[in-house]
Amino acid sequence: MGHATASDLKAKIDECIVKLRKCNLVQLGMDGPTVNWKLFQDLQADVQHETGNRMFNVGSCGLHTIHGAFRDGISDVSWDIESFLRSAYHLFKDTPARREDYTTVTSSSSFPLKFVAHRWVENVPVIERVIDVLPSLKQYVQCVGDKKLKSPVTKSFETVRAACRDPLIEVKLHFILSVAKRLQPFLKLYQVDKPMMPFLVPDLLKLVKDLLARFVKRGVVDSLVTCNDVIGFDTSDRDKHCPAVELGFSADKIMKSESFKKKKVSDRDLLGFRVDAKSVLKALCKKLIQKTPIKYPVARSLSCLDPRNMTAAPEHCKTMMKRFLSACVEGTFVKETDCDDILQQFADFIHTVAKSELENFSVENDRLDTFLRSRMAISYPKAWSVCEMALLLSHGQASVE
Repeated sequence: MGHATASDLKAKIDECIVKLRKCNLVQLGMDGPTVNWKLFQDLQADVQHETGNRMFNVGSCGLHTIHGAFRDGISDVSWDIESFLRSAYHLFKDTPARREDYTTVTSSSSFPLKFVAHRWVENVPVIERVIDVLPSLKQYVQCVGDKKLKSPVTKSFETVRAACRDPLIEVKLHFILSVAKRLQPFLKLYQVDKPMMPFLVPDLLKLVKDLLARFVKRGVVDSLVTCNDVIGFDTSDRDKHCPAVELGFSADKIMKSESFKKKKVSDRDLLGFRVDAKSVLKALCKKLIQKTPIKYPVARSLSCLDPRNMTAAPEHCKTMMKRFLSACVEGTFVKETDCDDILQQFADFIHTVAKSELENFSVENDRLDTFLRSRMAISYPKAWSVCEMALLLSHGQASVE
């Protein structure tokens, strides 16, 4: 869309939804640029003026935000890992002679993979490959330094050479890899085109708490029970930080090895690395708390539709359904006079469906819309109509991601 403004986007949307009618709009799915939020505000005002309805707001795409949060965490320190990963790939891209030199001196035919900056978390294989070939890269750089090979007159080589001279580069890469691997399963689970919104906030809450536990005292993390607890947590409060940040198994192992001790890295540099690692985690967690759907009441209330929650915490599910119904009434999608019937049918459904069916629901293998419709649509029609609308809400742009 180039430099399209919110007005430009709104004009195109208006053209596309003429036959759909604005009264049927329940959500505007989007990623997080300011222009999209301005579009949401303008479209919301338009919908409310013309129909009296208000679209649900569950935040921007939860998948985009994970990528962006990780990128912001890495960018918060001066390691310049992004430049190294990009340069390592471009140093040998489309250069047969240089690739031959590398293979000759290292006896390796394994080369760095392409790095994609806007998909940081999906660069796990890229980081793993760089770690694998790092000894070969260092050997290649050494041969160039010894004038056994022609020196590449490129910025990419200078960046790679500087990284190879960093005694902490391997530890930094392993630390970043350990964080990326914690985020990767979440993205893999949610990169699907089926209703996932009811599972999103609880999974985000666990993800954030797991990352906080790497630099925040365990007792403090355990005290963060609700979403509001997490949203109100200040990641910069040093009194709640652990004495030492958790770097990950491989990074810790390297720093305890004899080969690393021989590098004689100064205490000051080691301390600086640990401080930087904490900064990465702080910036990452702060962005996740501020930008993901975890802070939006409607998104939080949808956890009531998780069959596992229905059997584990039925009363909590009823409370969450009440909150969602409040949003539905406010948006004029549901009549207030129908709410008692809807709540009664929802409660009856929870207590009537076999507990084993609810417990055995699989997020990975089952579809929530199919599961609920087959058990709810006929016997609990009013409750199903609300659930059906809730399941329309998108957890993110999975097909794009």
